[in-house]
Amino acid sequence: DVTCQRGRDIKYFVYIVGLGMVFLYFVFPPYVMTAMYCWIKKIQKKVEGSRGMQRIREDARRQMMQRIAIQISVYLISYWFTCTFGIMQAIYQIFTRKILYELLIFANCVYALQGFVFAMVYFALQRLGMPKLESVPSSRPELRRELTVQDI
Repeated sequence: DVTCQRGRDIKYFVYIVGLGMVFLYFVFPPYVMTAMYCWIKKIQKKVEGSRGMQRIREDARRQMMQRIAIQISVYLISYWFTCTFGIMQAIYQIFTRKILYELLIFANCVYALQGFVFAMVYFALQRLGMPKLESVPSSRPELRRELTVQDI
């Protein structure tokens, strides 16, 4: 009778994939958010040294980047909420070798509602409304029409 040799190294694969998922869910997004925050700060310092129309352009860019950062943060928190229970269940299963079926069912239900949660976030952000960039009249007589965001 020959013993089966398959599957003995699968536990390492579980750890590698699990750590990869933790990196993908909890390390990479905050890194991107921190990079965006630093970029906004850099733009803000640049705005302080600008004059006239350049200052208006830089200020509009800074406002747009801040709104984007807020939106990303809200979506990221919503995403983490929907994934947290599944990750908790996976961690419990890895360390105890037992399955908590109640937590597994709850985690799958919450994860299945991810689209609904994102839709609610989308509609809430839309309802709150993002302040629109106001147009500024040009000081040059040949360009007396109002400037739009596209002109900037």
